[in-house]
Amino acid sequence: MTRKNAEIGLGLFAVLMVLTVSTILTSSTYAQQGLYLLWTIPTEIDDVAVSADGRYIAAISGDTLMYYQVGSSDPLWTASNPDIGYFSDVAISADGECVVVGNDAGCIRYFKDATSRSGSSEQPTWRSQHLGGSVTLDISDNGEYVAFIAGGSSVYYFTGCKSKSGLDIPPDLTVSTPAAELGHLDMTPDGRYIAVGGYILYEEEGDRIVEEPGESGYVAYIDISESSETPTWSDEFSLEMIDIAISDDGYGVVAAFEEYRAPGEVAYWADAYDLSGSVGPTWTGGEDDFTCVAVSGDGNLVAAGAYSMPKSLHVWSEARGLSGSGLEPDWSKPLQVLDVAVSRDGSVIAVSTEEADGYYLRIFNSDGAELDFYRLDSPGNVVSMSSDGSVIAVGGEAYDSLYVFKYIPPRPVGGPVLPTVLATPVFKLALAAVLALAVAVAYMVLRRGA
Repeated sequence: MTRKNAEIGLGLFAVLMVLTVSTILTSSTYAQQGLYLLWTIPTEIDDVAVSADGRYIAAISGDTLMYYQVGSSDPLWTASNPDIGYFSDVAISADGECVVVGNDAGCIRYFKDATSRSGSSEQPTWRSQHLGGSVTLDISDNGEYVAFIAGGSSVYYFTGCKSKSGLDIPPDLTVSTPAAELGHLDMTPDGRYIAVGGYILYEEEGDRIVEEPGESGYVAYIDISESSETPTWSDEFSLEMIDIAISDDGYGVVAAFEEYRAPGEVAYWADAYDLSGSVGPTWTGGEDDFTCVAVSGDGNLVAAGAYSMPKSLHVWSEARGLSGSGLEPDWSKPLQVLDVAVSRDGSVIAVSTEEADGYYLRIFNSDGAELDFYRLDSPGNVVSMSSDGSVIAVGGEAYDSLYVFKYIPPRPVGGPVLPTVLATPVFKLALAAVLALAVAVAYMVLRRGA
């Protein structure tokens, strides 16, 4: 081999080494972690829903429905409530293609092909009959099933929603309960199981019937596959019903209660799809005046928030295996909680709080470690997130209160995981200098040997 060929070979080898090391270091860096505000808009928000895939958001403000792509604060389209009154609840399918909104006149409006709509006065694909008062609703992941309550004692269920059209559409199934009023509803993503809560009437002083929602909580479970006009099972509590949630597979139902004369509690029903008749909870826990509750997709993590101090965020991380009464949470935080949301796998817990120095959105993992926080300008009365927790929306009734965040969990991405110091710019420059020096020395050795 000639000296010239050796020099060329050595040069190519040096270039290859630099490129290889640079590629390894670049692929081993850590992505930015934490909570990042994507945008906020100055409007009052009554409810907000993020699609499970994290791409779209539906929000209601008074008599207006607004539909967004997550990356932009300009709505793709809006729709108005033609009835007297306001919108009361909104839900969105997993892919964002279907949106359903309810108002305080007992009517729902269903919008198909939501991602391809535009304009400021969009009309619904179909509208239900007017069936009562203020609506609370949910939609299945595929958009085919909708369930809602309207301030009375009945649950209304619609099937084949993508194929419906027109006005005054009646429900396909009506489930009647003994409740005086149902105010809380949650449905599994496949649309098969529904959990509802409210309060009942009871007798006092002979045959005089009085309403005491603080002492007459009611929970009911509905298996739609039974096509029954009565609940599959129900339970009653001497506490006021505040919120309810159901796991994705229908296994677990969790409800939060409060009591102005004594501490409230959280109740959990395991194997919910195998129960029937009049039942009791598998376990109860917590002693607080709860305001909200959420559950992971498998029903194993329960997060409940309360507004009183000192322990107001309560988390049970092994809920499926518990039994008994008065169970203490696995961990708790002294926070005044307005709302809470949990990712499908339970790894992300988003909590909106009111604190001495303002309002916050705080992010925790399932072990109770706080991962990040953001100070809000107004109270976050409602929190919604994508199924993986990567997109979080916070809304409230104060002005300037819709916030949309991107959350990146603390984990390495791409390539082999190397010590963090190897990914720093200083280390890269030092390594490049060493390589350059090595090449120069080798070149000088070759020249001397020529």
